Amino acid sequence: MSTAMSFDGRAVVEEFIQGAEVHIGIMGGRAMGGVQVKPHSGFYSFEAKYTSGKTDYIIPPEIDDGTYDKAMQAALGRTRH
Repeated sequence: MSTAMSFDGRAVVEEFIQGAEVHIGIMGGRAMGGVQVKPHSGFYSFEAKYTSGKTDYIIPPEIDDGTYDKAMQAALGRTRH
């Protein structure tokens, strides 16, 4: 975090959660599908995101159907606890 704070007085810090990173697209209030993000470095950094060839984008995501459905519902804010 000290490195992040050296650039600005504010930083976004997120808890690490083990598992696949899946981004869900939403259009017109509907979940359109997902893409699994697999950076070659193991971390989805600025460089991994914006440098061609540093990340694989997998469609559809390589996750089980139940987890995929939960991700789609979570993206829409329709999760049950």
